Order: sequence, then C-alpha cells, then structure tokens
Amino acid sequence: MQLIRHADEQFAILAIDSRGVQIADQWWQAPFVLNRSGPKPLENPFAEVLQLNAAAVEQFLHRWPADVVLLSTGAKAIFPSTEVRAAFLSRGVGLEIMDLRSAAYTYNVLLQELRSVVLWAIN
Repeated sequence: MQLIRHADEQFAILAIDSRGVQIADQWWQAPFVLNRSGPKPLENPFAEVLQLNAAAVEQFLHRWPADVVLLSTGAKAIFPSTEVRAAFLSRGVGLEIMDLRSAAYTYNVLLQELRSVVLWAIN
C-alpha cells in the first residue's frame, strides 16, 4: 500500500506491505523505532511486547522522547501489561497500540502536524 509522502518530511513512511514499511529508500521490519531523526533498529528490552516493563519504558522515553508513542505489535494489536501502560501515563506520554498499517498511517499524519511522535514497531 502506497502512502503519501510529504515533501518536507525526510523520514515519512512511503509504503507498507508484507515486507514492512518503506522509509526513504529502505524497507524496515520490526523491531525498529522511527521518529523525525529517522529509523533505528531495536534490541531487547525494547523488541518484544511481552518483555516490556516500566524500566524499559523509562529507558525508551529517555532515548526517544515524545508526546505520543504509537506502539505497533505487527499485524495484530497485542496490548502490553498494565504496568507498561501506567509508565507512559505517569510520564504524560500518550500511548496508542495498533497494528503496523494503522500505526504507519497515523505516524505520517502526526508527523505532518509537527507533533512529537515516535513509532515503536515490535514483535
């Protein structure tokens, strides 16, 4: 599925399919993180939803601060623990859990609105 690229956004998501998402001229598959600075590969403790805890959230937000985090767990939304969701809430950071296709679209919209957004794609 081709997504609209905004000419002023170097790291907008251009397309999404079974390979993952296209950012600039590269395809990315989970686990990765994407913000205005570009995509980065991820390793544990950030790479699997079932391994997340409050400490991992603190480390994540320290590295990638944002007002909104779009947590993508692949083709199907898998919700993290209450502890993880509470860690975002206590920091005043919005957390949206969704499939990768929805997260990619939402990321581009928020990026265009100049929002502080991070797409966190994990397994």
